[in-house]
Amino acid sequence: MRPCICLSGYYTPWGRVKEGGFAEKLAKHPKVAAVFETTGNIDDIVKVYGRDIKDITDFVINYIRQIKGVVRTETVIALSERRN
Repeated sequence: MRPCICLSGYYTPWGRVKEGGFAEKLAKHPKVAAVFETTGNIDDIVKVYGRDIKDITDFVINYIRQIKGVVRTETVIALSERRN
C-alpha cells in the first residue's frame, strides 16, 4: 500500500516563524518529509506522509495543532503525485 500524503499549512498570530522555532522541530519529525516557507497567509506548509488518512488526521490534530502558537491548520490530501 502506498503512503498517504498531505500538505498541511498552519497559521500563527505573529506570522513568519523565526529560525530555531517549531518549523525546525517539525522538520525533524519522522512523518514530516519537508517544511516549506510560504508567501501569503499561511506561515509554513508541512508535507506529511502517513499510513492512511486517519494517521495523518491524528498527526495534524494531536501534534501540529498542539504546538503552542498554532491557531489554525488547513490540510489537503494528495490524490496523486507526479514527478519529472
